[in-house]
Amino acid sequence: MSTQYGKFIGAAAIAFACCATAQARPVVVEESQSLDAPGRGYSYFAQSVAIDRDWALATALRSADGSFNYPYRQLALLYRRSGNTWSFDRILVNDSTEAVTWNDPKVAMKDGLASVSTAPLRAFRLADGDWHALPNPFPAVHNQGSWANGLTRIDGTTLASIAGRCRFSAITADLLPATADDTWSAPRLVAGNNRLCSISNYSGSMDIEGNRLVFSNPQEDFDSPPTQLRIYRRDAASQPWRLDGTLPTGEYGFAVALTGPGGEDLLVGGWSPSGNDVYRRGAGGWTHAGHLPTLQGFSDFHDGATHFGKGGEFVLVSTARFDDLPSGIAVYRRDADGDYEHVAQLASSRGDELGPVAEISGRTVIVSGWSREAADQGRLYFFELPADLSAPELLDDNFEDGDAAGWTVESGTATVIRRGPSRVLRQSAMTAASDTPRSGALTIGAAVLAASRTNNQSVQADIQPVTFSRANAWTGLATRYVDIRNHYSVALIYPDQIALRRVRAGRTETLATAPVVVRAARRYHLRLESIGSRHRVYLNGRRVLGALDSQLDHGRVAMLSSDASADFDNLTVTPSHRTPLYEAEIPNGSACEQFVRDRELRASGVPEWDCSDYEAGYLRQTSVEGIARAAIGPLTDDQIVESRVQLEFFSESGNQDKWLGVMTRYTDENNYYYFALRSSKVMALRKLVNGRIVELGRADFMLPSDAWLTLKLEAVGDRLRAFVNGQLVIQAEDSDHPVGISGIVTWRAAARFDYLRVSQP
Repeated sequence: MSTQYGKFIGAAAIAFACCATAQARPVVVEESQSLDAPGRGYSYFAQSVAIDRDWALATALRSADGSFNYPYRQLALLYRRSGNTWSFDRILVNDSTEAVTWNDPKVAMKDGLASVSTAPLRAFRLADGDWHALPNPFPAVHNQGSWANGLTRIDGTTLASIAGRCRFSAITADLLPATADDTWSAPRLVAGNNRLCSISNYSGSMDIEGNRLVFSNPQEDFDSPPTQLRIYRRDAASQPWRLDGTLPTGEYGFAVALTGPGGEDLLVGGWSPSGNDVYRRGAGGWTHAGHLPTLQGFSDFHDGATHFGKGGEFVLVSTARFDDLPSGIAVYRRDADGDYEHVAQLASSRGDELGPVAEISGRTVIVSGWSREAADQGRLYFFELPADLSAPELLDDNFEDGDAAGWTVESGTATVIRRGPSRVLRQSAMTAASDTPRSGALTIGAAVLAASRTNNQSVQADIQPVTFSRANAWTGLATRYVDIRNHYSVALIYPDQIALRRVRAGRTETLATAPVVVRAARRYHLRLESIGSRHRVYLNGRRVLGALDSQLDHGRVAMLSSDASADFDNLTVTPSHRTPLYEAEIPNGSACEQFVRDRELRASGVPEWDCSDYEAGYLRQTSVEGIARAAIGPLTDDQIVESRVQLEFFSESGNQDKWLGVMTRYTDENNYYYFALRSSKVMALRKLVNGRIVELGRADFMLPSDAWLTLKLEAVGDRLRAFVNGQLVIQAEDSDHPVGISGIVTWRAAARFDYLRVSQP
């Protein structure tokens, strides 16, 4: 019996609301400095960090015998900046631990106040150029409900902390003005739901902004009260808190933060693939306003925020390991419309994992990091956000204008010619060319894109070698090209290798190689990324090489050939890594069911999904009654959708054309682009605009009924390109649909789909 899922999914409308807008390409920023622990014997260094102008704090543990049996030490290490350099100043707190008082130590700093939540919580004030201890604002002991421990925050003269062990609670105190002895106001305790006393109170999350306080009450087990986020207000500093609202959110371990003008925005960590949740206070109270947008929400390792850093116009959120890139820190900025834009991504030049904790003061960011050499040895990172966080524009050249305008031919020859349905740039650099520089026994030709000068750049192109004059001749792409003696490159080397190289001062060093068959007349889709210190190479959509190297930091992109000629087409330059937006491989029935049951799948029309053949390794769409669509992934602008498809049969009724294909920039069932193989022996690229069909291009094509075909549709800027089995077949330009998501689509056709892959170039 076949299993049908079409009616189960139904039709789902897409509501693209606040804070879920198309993704900008964040500027990748690497550290200005990184520091290891200031001596031997430290562990879990920099698990919590804080920063206030030229001062910073980082936590650490230290055990005299290395066992970390009680009583080991909990430390707060003080750092200071002189000029542009950070250095260790001294140990500010060195507390012993006991089983009954153990907690997860946290630090906070802001506007000349600091707090360290060891046992007991300690407070400090900056005066006369140094930090001085203050009286304890929370004198309660560990078995009292007002005992301060765990997360701590500072805003103005208010110090706040998670409190108690048997309830979710928060406690605040205010440093009173005009007091010679640094007097604190009486503590104000706000108590939440009961919790399991045996679990240390590091799971509750809390934040304060002006006269608003929020803390989470996660449900710990089935007998506990349901999850609830509690929001409080007060009339002024030192005044009592009163409950202002509650929300059914704030799961165990996820962070909360108040931000925006007057603390009107509430950020809550969550599982949504659209990103962490944004709530906003209006006349009717707190309502869901969207998400902190992410392109990583559909990855296997996506998780909600366990910590929010904030300061001025910026919000910091840890991002999980993704597409073989280490975890990093996303930097968001609220725009004039109240939407949050992902403007920067912080990454380690050493390949370390960053986060989950990051804080900011001005434009300086402090981040907890994890050493690649030892997972339990932390590393402290500092970053400087550049004044200009706008990413360079995407560049794209398909040479259909018939010339090589914008390209500088430094050596060899480069001419636009027609090949098949499109124009290409043919580059040649042969030994006979006397004006071509030589490297060893080989000649090198270079065509450089003048407008591409920047530091972070990725370049991809379709390359078809025409001739190789000898073994080890090659063709490829370059990034950070200064001249023929200084650049990074990827080379397709005849007859059997692909290589990632660095050329500096004329000296070539091979960073990585892999075997690959390289022949004339074959098509290769090649991509080279140089983002920060990380260089990656993709061949035909698969990552094949990678290396860390920071010796060259800027330049242009170029097309290179050495004792070879090759045709280049569809060249695209972006300032970011290739980003997988969604990937569904379907090796068996279980994976098939996971795809069709995904709650984020936007299905419409009359689809009937069949996953009954467990060993088949594909998804069947069996309905021939009308249109069937399935779209999924984050909303974005530039995207490439690819699927391997096989026709089973077309409906025999009616004279109307039937078809199957892929679609992109889908916003609803009446607006998207689609590329389809049709029963009328053609393939067509079309758009649907408010329900009206407009054809953008077509070509003859006989669709075999039993063959698997790979369909790819690219939407990059205003350019659309359709491929069958890697061959460009149709291209067009159109701007009606700037953003959307991607998927598969059929019209009165039963078909099989082997996989669905969507990426941003």
